[in-house]
Amino acid sequence: MIYSRLPVLFLGTITSEKYGAANAAIASTILRNIQEARNYGIQDIADMCNVSVSSISRFCTQIGLSGFAEFREILMNTDLSLEQQSFHEEPDERYQEYEENTVSAVREVSRSIDRETLNRLVSDIRQYDRIAVFGLLKAQAAAISLASDLMFCGKHVYSNVSFSEQIEYIKSSSRNDLILIFSYTGSYFEGVERSMNQNQPRSRIWMISGGKQHPAFIKDVLGFESKLDQASHPYQLLYMATVIAQEYMYQYRNQ
Repeated sequence: MIYSRLPVLFLGTITSEKYGAANAAIASTILRNIQEARNYGIQDIADMCNVSVSSISRFCTQIGLSGFAEFREILMNTDLSLEQQSFHEEPDERYQEYEENTVSAVREVSRSIDRETLNRLVSDIRQYDRIAVFGLLKAQAAAISLASDLMFCGKHVYSNVSFSEQIEYIKSSSRNDLILIFSYTGSYFEGVERSMNQNQPRSRIWMISGGKQHPAFIKDVLGFESKLDQASHPYQLLYMATVIAQEYMYQYRNQ
């Protein structure tokens, strides 16, 4: 996973709840004080967030963790850092390098897409009435982009930014559901893979990914070549979302 689990879970919570909601407020407070929180027990965390211990326990389970012990484990292993893409002193040279990195990343995807696999995915989108598209953090931008474009093509697609809500949707899905998952490295199910393997989804799941390893229950993958670095993310996934929507429109615009 290119990003650790804590920002995935916390940002999903913050962006999916009303401003000031209890879980969003807890997540925001912990993120603002993350260095101190690493040394805190559950009572200290509760005091810092001005809530009860039971509220912290409930927060942990509601964002998809087994409890405070797992929360503390991922908190200790969290690395909030952004890769620096350029070290040039001149701004124009830095901007040029940012541009070159983005263009190079998109070209890498364009040259590596398997057309036959892409056509199978587009065909599935055409055939299914119940479709959901998910992603985490920046990958969610690609999911929303595809959902928006398909809406303008007359195809309704469901999405949700909360990881726990996404997982619940997948677990409760049926054979009538098509689920598309944008996962840059293929690690979307990290942390929940065991439970997913025990209760494998019945839906048709596609993963759009630059990673080479995926859970055993993922049978369909639209892959692409990638350096799997932060500089290429999310531009490669956004390009994939655009290609999928455009090919869907091209192939079925008159039907």
